[in-house]
Amino acid sequence: MISSDKCDVFFSRDTSHLTTRTEYDFVNPLLQPKNITMKTLKNLLLSALVLLLSAFTVNNEPAVVTLISSKNINEASELVVDFDGEVVTNTWSKDKLVRVEMEIKVDDVSREVVKHLVTKRRFAIKKEVREDGSVLLFMPNLKLPVYINGRKLTEDISYRISVPENVLVRVVAGAE
Repeated sequence: MISSDKCDVFFSRDTSHLTTRTEYDFVNPLLQPKNITMKTLKNLLLSALVLLLSAFTVNNEPAVVTLISSKNINEASELVVDFDGEVVTNTWSKDKLVRVEMEIKVDDVSREVVKHLVTKRRFAIKKEVREDGSVLLFMPNLKLPVYINGRKLTEDISYRISVPENVLVRVVAGAE
């Protein structure tokens, strides 16, 4: 065997070919990539998913969103409001517009979940003109339950309604 500082030369029994090996050819077995099995991969992905979901669902403070909606009531003299929750009314100088400001508080979910429910029109206010000339405001999508992670979602909604000075407001439950 002939050796030098950088390279060792090995001769095999068959001298027809030479095998050379440098000091850089040695590979640490700890640095070799492991064979990742499907079970290991599934466990890693499941762990990452659980951590991601727990980061979005663990929340100590309720998510709070404020929405404002305006409806044209034309010349109606009475406004019937079918909203569950605290309703505060006041008057304003607009002649034909009703303004409803909703403050929505939802426990145990992130603000992004509430925003998603807003985009899916869960908190949309519908208007119906009745035969007696009054206008009914209601939120039909709130009657449908929403479940997140097997738990029923509960929203705490308060309403501030601004109406024209000459309009009477009546708050009822189940007016549909």
